[in-house]
Amino acid sequence: MRPIKLTISAFGPYAKETEIILDELGERGLYLITGDTGAGKTTIFDAIAFALYGEASGNEREPGMLRSKYADPKTPTFVELEFFYQGQNYHIRRNPEYMRPKDRGEGMTLQRADAVLEFPDDRLPVTKAKEVTKAVTELIGLDRGQFTQIAMLAQGDFMKLLFSKTEERSKIFREIFHTRPYLAFQEKMKNASGRLQEQYEDVSKSILQYMKDISCDEDDVLAADVKKIRESKAVVHADKVLELLETLTNQDADSVKEKKKNLAKIEKGLEELNQRIGKAEAVIRAKKELEKALEMPCEVENDVNCAGLAEYVSGSAKESHIMFCATVGTGIGGCAIVNGRVFHGASNSACEVGYIPMGDSDFQTLGASSILVRKVAEKKIEPLDMWDGKKIFELAEKGDEVCISAIKEMCDVLGKGLATICYVLNPDTIVLGGGIMVQKKILENEIRDSLNRYLRPILAEHLQVCFAEYGNEAGMVGALYNFQNKYGRK
Repeated sequence: MRPIKLTISAFGPYAKETEIILDELGERGLYLITGDTGAGKTTIFDAIAFALYGEASGNEREPGMLRSKYADPKTPTFVELEFFYQGQNYHIRRNPEYMRPKDRGEGMTLQRADAVLEFPDDRLPVTKAKEVTKAVTELIGLDRGQFTQIAMLAQGDFMKLLFSKTEERSKIFREIFHTRPYLAFQEKMKNASGRLQEQYEDVSKSILQYMKDISCDEDDVLAADVKKIRESKAVVHADKVLELLETLTNQDADSVKEKKKNLAKIEKGLEELNQRIGKAEAVIRAKKELEKALEMPCEVENDVNCAGLAEYVSGSAKESHIMFCATVGTGIGGCAIVNGRVFHGASNSACEVGYIPMGDSDFQTLGASSILVRKVAEKKIEPLDMWDGKKIFELAEKGDEVCISAIKEMCDVLGKGLATICYVLNPDTIVLGGGIMVQKKILENEIRDSLNRYLRPILAEHLQVCFAEYGNEAGMVGALYNFQNKYGRK
């Protein structure tokens, strides 16, 4: 705010109307008023402050004291100020409350305090003393106290600004330089920062709780890293924590996958065991019923054991001392006879060779005749019910490459499985039986060659491989020999 013209009338020591053209002092914005004591310097400050705010520049002078005691009673007391602010001129006129002669008759009357602020644009003037004071404060952004401290400094009042408290100076400068929006923004950012800090702390507490729940086996290679994270007091290196969690999760997933796989095998084995138990119980019941109905002893024996016994006593292995008989059909069964006695094992489950593990599968899943039919159907891209073993061997004899290849694969599996048995049992004779072995002409050399590939020479040299002689009658013949061994030849 820069004052342009000040008019004083009957104000302080100025008894008459006095006009001061301040605009002639230039536009530098800094003016110095000097003079002898009592020359009226302070009155000029009081006039400017009174015009703007209705109060003198000093606290010791009340508005009612501003009427000049040297003025003629008929001379009105007022102050007019024209000032420049932010590129525009404003005009203000104000008078204090004082006693004046009546317009009619004799005596004195009270002249009420009044003021008018005129704008440079089309806005209506502001009237009444308090409303003008409020409008001026809003216009220039300073109240009377701040204005007298920074814009008009009288008689050492500048020292009051210099020695004001930091908070008070901040308020003054904030109004001068219009930094209130920045203060509001600062407060807003401070509050937002506080809320974000609270959210961060809440999230950190939650993450720390989750971190304490991370665990792994004590012998795991990551156990040390897990312990360090669990004991951490702050959330640091979140990327490393996430990387560790991902590794542990992958380990757990692999472990679960492996356990599911093992569980499936156990369930499959349990199912098969239950089936065998059921069959065994059915056989025992049938045995008892037969003995009761026939009034004579009844003996129960595994069909493969009976077939092997027939071949050992009077079939292709009658000169053998240690014989193993393998029957190949929809599954693969086995029988071991040592010095004339069938070897049953500790739980009567010996020679269940179909379950010998082979990779992720087993002997009978890979080597039984059923897998031969399935492989050919898949390679031919034809329905499974269009194929059987007889058709496959007939086509193989005619040179069908798919059938020949499938037979070779089956014989390779059979040779590998039989070699495994030989390394354990070291038999002098292996008898091959089952429905598919009627194809001796095609299978014999293939199985022998495969067996020799997997056997050490010392075992192969003392091993005789032959095909069953009794065929489908082997079971009945062997059952008779088994009964005679138990109860004699009556």
